[in-house]
Amino acid sequence: MADRAITWARCARVIRSDATVIAFTSHDKDLTYDGVTYLSSISYTPSNKDANMTLSVNNSDMTGYFSITGIVKEDIENGLYDGAEVYELILNFSDSTLIKNLGKGFLGEVEITENGFKAEYRSLTQKLQQVIGNYYTAECDAQLGDTRCGVNIASFTYTGAVTTATSNQVFIDSSLIGTQSDDYYNYGLITFTSGLNSGLSREVKDYTDATGQITTFLPFSFAIAVTDTFTVYAGCDKRKATCISTFNNVVNFRGFDMIPSIDQVSKFGGQ
Repeated sequence: MADRAITWARCARVIRSDATVIAFTSHDKDLTYDGVTYLSSISYTPSNKDANMTLSVNNSDMTGYFSITGIVKEDIENGLYDGAEVYELILNFSDSTLIKNLGKGFLGEVEITENGFKAEYRSLTQKLQQVIGNYYTAECDAQLGDTRCGVNIASFTYTGAVTTATSNQVFIDSSLIGTQSDDYYNYGLITFTSGLNSGLSREVKDYTDATGQITTFLPFSFAIAVTDTFTVYAGCDKRKATCISTFNNVVNFRGFDMIPSIDQVSKFGGQ
């Protein structure tokens, strides 16, 4: 790097949540190193890397354009890059040799811009910023179906098919009419098992039993079509009443609803 003639290029290798590896370079030609081909077609432009010897988070930004051979908008929308592993390095593009290994990190916020994407790189010390442990809260802090919750999600799962598609976010299954109460599937997860959105999941925002209509918080990436099949399970709003009425699971309720709130403990004496 101290040579007068600088022939180096930044490269990044990203391992997505589905284990797919995407490698790209800031150079204008593909580079191959250690069996990995770093593509120039993704048009990757890194920012300066902020790094130091303390335990603060080292970070930089990656910007680029969408490419049919690499990063596409739908994969970002579907969360495949959330928390993805990132390995950054500098290669000598004249002979594809390693100049410097910049280390390993994770993708933070990934933003869809007008013509492409902007991703935030965070170093491993980002993990040290996370609070570990449980809070005393009135609501349950377990995840529905995990070992602390103990609910068998399969017992509360419905399998159906779309009969009317209003948009990528709203659709109807007429077979659902009269099967559950309103809001039964609110905060539950719906996953399509066929059609263009097969394998994709979204959180349910609203369920109306009288019409069998399901609305998700975020739209699906592709058009929902009639006869597309899906599975959806009951939602949990973390309240004790829901734990009792929907799941009959109060014995595993992880909230602390009997602890006085801050308003109560800060009252003047005698009230």
